[in-house]
Amino acid sequence: MSENGCQKEFIEYLSQTFGNDFCTKIRVPINACFGERVIYILQDDLVGRRILTSAKTFEALESFASEMAGKTVQISPPVESGRYEPRLVDLPGWEICYDLPLKRFLDNSSPIPEVGSEIMWLLGTFFGSSNK
Repeated sequence: MSENGCQKEFIEYLSQTFGNDFCTKIRVPINACFGERVIYILQDDLVGRRILTSAKTFEALESFASEMAGKTVQISPPVESGRYEPRLVDLPGWEICYDLPLKRFLDNSSPIPEVGSEIMWLLGTFFGSSNK
């Protein structure tokens, strides 16, 4: 785990939000990767990459959010920070932040959970749209 700006900012955010000893209690694995507001380990030692949101991708995201809400949802385009590190939504399996794998399992008659998630370990923050 190398020291970088994202790591420092995220650790400071976690400490301010959850208390100074939070990061010592969660025991971040030594091989964890840091992105923008996310710490993760992907299968096969893959490293996430930043994906800039195109108009087509944003429309798909808006459609996805509307489907989840069961009504038309209008969301603002994400604000880019100018950083190159991946965010939670850039990682494969990012839909975990919406509990989608759990919902698919509960809607399924299979006695075993979904296999094949690329995420091995993850701690991140997901900020949805806001009126702030």
